[in-house]
Amino acid sequence: DLIAKHGYGYNPFGVTGIADTQKINGRLADLCRGYGYEPQRSQFWAGLNVHVAETDKQARLEVEAHELWVNQNFFPSPLHDSFPPGYLSEGAIRGLHGGASYRSKPISEIGYDDMIERGSLIAGSPETVTAKLQEYLEATGVGRLMFGSNNGSKPKWLAVKSLTLLAEEVLPKLRGGSGPIEPELLGYGSNAEYGAMRDRSTPPPTALLDGRLVNVDTAHVEELRVPYGE
Repeated sequence: DLIAKHGYGYNPFGVTGIADTQKINGRLADLCRGYGYEPQRSQFWAGLNVHVAETDKQARLEVEAHELWVNQNFFPSPLHDSFPPGYLSEGAIRGLHGGASYRSKPISEIGYDDMIERGSLIAGSPETVTAKLQEYLEATGVGRLMFGSNNGSKPKWLAVKSLTLLAEEVLPKLRGGSGPIEPELLGYGSNAEYGAMRDRSTPPPTALLDGRLVNVDTAHVEELRVPYGE
């Protein structure tokens, strides 16, 4: 009710399944209308844990063990320790035990297939992840997605790899095919040239290359491998 009264955005923490998200968003929409306005899609948020790899099989190989590590080590306490009396309402406690809530069963018992089925994890190839996100957005009316990419033990290189595939091969399709701004629209011939020539507010990293101190950020463009400062 507070969210609806002030027109805030809302993310139902711990609820990721389509059915439960539809129920919560429907309730929020009704409350907004009770205050005399039609809710904006941007008021409906969702936090989704996403991992993208080259194939569905590779995605499972990369992320399954890390997700299980979180489930088996990060939430070891029983429900009454995490949510002592008075912390949540009776209705909220009941909600934690049903549907797609992350507490609907002991977290240590939740496996990869469970996470995929309930929607607490979206993982796979760019095509699979795109399709699942499109289905989720269309069914729930969510207007803002917050992506979780690094739970617990996942190494940085793996998180960066997944985020790169998400940014380059998934998000452009979710934007209706528009994708990122094309470099030629900014006056550059390629993304590599744009990355090398864009303005920076801090001194770039440098390294000795063939006896010359060069700008590391521009070294991937051969013509720009000139002594730094020239």
